[in-house]
This record gives sequence, C-alpha cells and structure tokens, in this order.
Amino acid sequence: MSNCYICEQKITSDNIYNEHIVLNSIGGRLTSEDIMCKICAKDLDPLDSALYKPLHPIANLLDIKRDRKKTKDFKAELIEDKREVSIAPGGKPKLTRPYIVDEIDQGGKLSIDAPNEKMMRQALKGLRRKYPELSDDKIEQFIQGATKEKEPIGKVKFDISFNDDCLRAICKMAMGFYIYHGGERKYIAHLIPYLKRENEEKINVVHHYYPSSDKIHDYLEQDEKITHCLFIKGDSQNKCLYGFIQLFGTFQFLILLSNDYQGEDLCKSYIFDVLARTEIKDNLELTISQEEIKSIQSTSLEEKATLLFSNMENASNKLLSFIYEKQFLDGFRTHSKPMINSEVSKLEGKDILTDEDYRNLVNALSQNFTEYLVENHYI
Repeated sequence: MSNCYICEQKITSDNIYNEHIVLNSIGGRLTSEDIMCKICAKDLDPLDSALYKPLHPIANLLDIKRDRKKTKDFKAELIEDKREVSIAPGGKPKLTRPYIVDEIDQGGKLSIDAPNEKMMRQALKGLRRKYPELSDDKIEQFIQGATKEKEPIGKVKFDISFNDDCLRAICKMAMGFYIYHGGERKYIAHLIPYLKRENEEKINVVHHYYPSSDKIHDYLEQDEKITHCLFIKGDSQNKCLYGFIQLFGTFQFLILLSNDYQGEDLCKSYIFDVLARTEIKDNLELTISQEEIKSIQSTSLEEKATLLFSNMENASNKLLSFIYEKQFLDGFRTHSKPMINSEVSKLEGKDILTDEDYRNLVNALSQNFTEYLVENHYI
C-alpha cells in the first residue's frame, strides 16, 4: 500500500478509495486505489461536482455510458420564449411543466402546453379558482380533445462555464495522473492548499490552452472520436512539470504544476475513447518551452479572453456538429430496427436473394427513412 498524496496517511483497508482520475460522471474509467484516501476524497468531492456541472450537458447529449449510475437529465431554456425544458440522455427534450396562455378576457382562447396528461390535468384543476365551472368531467373532456403531437421545440441554450472550483478539479486531475505514474509528492505539495481552498491568493496554475493544430492530434476532427486525453511531462533540465488535459475532445487545459522540478524526466499520456469505452494506444507528446510558459503566465486576462473565445467557439462547434449527427443516426437506427427485423424475417429460408427482394428492401428502407424525417421535423 502507498500513502495518500493529500494527507500523507498510509492507505489501508479501512480508508482505501478507488479514485476516478477522470470523473466517472463524464465517462472516465481511469482509476487508482493507491493515490488518495477515502477521507481526502470526500473532502475534495465538491471540486468534482463543480467540474461535472458544466460538462453534464455534453455527457447527456452524447448519451455516454458510465461505470455507475446513469447520466441524468439536465435543464435548458428555449431561446425563443425562455420556457424551461428537460433534456433526457441522447438529447430528447420535454417541457418541465405546463405553460398556460389565457387570453379569454381579451376575446381570445385558453391554450396549455404540457409534457403529459398528468401535468395537463393538474394545470386545468389549478384554473378552477378563475373558472369554477371546470368540473372533473369537463377537464377529462378537454384532455381527451387535446391535440397530442410531436413538434420541434426550437433551439435551446445552456451554460458551459468553468469557475474557480472547476479549475481546481482540473488541477487535481493532473496531480492525480502525475502521482499515478510514480511522481513524487514534494513537487506538487505546494498545490494542495490550493485544492483545499486554504490559500485565498489567485494561483496562476490552470489555463485554457488551445495550441496550434500541429501540436496535438485532433481525434474529433480527424478520427471522429470523442476523447478524454491526459498528459504529464516532467523536464528536469528546464525544471518544469506540466500537464495537459483535454475533455470531450474540446475543452483543453494546461496545468503548470512546478517551475522547480528536479525529479526524474517523465512523459506519460492517456487517451480514452469516451463512446467506445476503450483506451486508444497512442502517445501524446507536447513540448512547451520555458518562454511559452512565461508568456502564458504573463498574458493579461483581456488578451486571453479574446483568443480563448475564438478557439473555444471553433472547438465547440465541431463537438456540437458531431453530437447532432450522432443523435440523427442513433434516432434513425432506433426507428428503423423494427422495419429491418420485419423485412429480414420475410427472407428467412432463402439461399439466394432475387432482384425483387433487393428492390423491396431498398423501397422499405427509403420509406422508413422518409417517415423518420417527417416525424422528427427534419423535412
């Protein structure tokens, strides 16, 4: 057994903890029982929760699988009319509550949008104070006569922003990855008060980082894979220890762990395909000069913000395009599966398919595809 790198207590059977170096809540699988005790893990859990909050929508829209528990719905807002919707894993939206438009006093009509009959019934009963004539029988008549249909809800918006605790969680991830690969605690010990919020000073450690494309392989654009990437490098000659973390192939951070590193040279990387749930056997190499590190540390917040907005917008657009395409294809696979099973069953026992069989398959698939487009308002 080893020692917890936070409190230095011996890890025993009483305090052992399986630390997810990459959060399980965003699909991470890399774990270790040798880097952190149960007590420290619990103390630092708010950092993990803080990082999960902005990344939850991405995990949801991609419908990622996790080692424990399912991805939960998240709340978003319709851009057009600011109504609140709940987004289920895979991107299926529904209203969170009924929305009532009562224009009867102005000579108009009463309209209610509700996600289900139960909420519609509750909304109508809530109107009895204004309309006492709404008996249970009339309410049931209204519900039976209501239009039930799928319709596009329009564009939604949700927040993805990283606060100070999110950056602490990113730092914790890099520190854990360093210790996981045999790193010495003394070179990162000065950051422990930062993780525990014991140091109120602004520490210039974690930076949003989008280097030129030739520095880092783009698995999203070039391989159509959503990845979590971790990289750590210890350079004794230049006395620097730094990490690089990329989440969902989009959100990228440089972590400057030490500028007085005198340990063994170290270069380790980990690349995980989030959707396939497999590690990609590839080596990530990222060499950063002392001059570049100093430049990153000295660049003003205003200058960083301008560059960051452009880079993050480009990266996010690539991710959203991938998500849109995935949801479209996943939806069509689900929609077409019964049809395909039906058509295949008709061909059972046939050794050779005729031209007519092929035509029937193509026609059935084309019709099914058109139905899917119409039902989901793509056309």
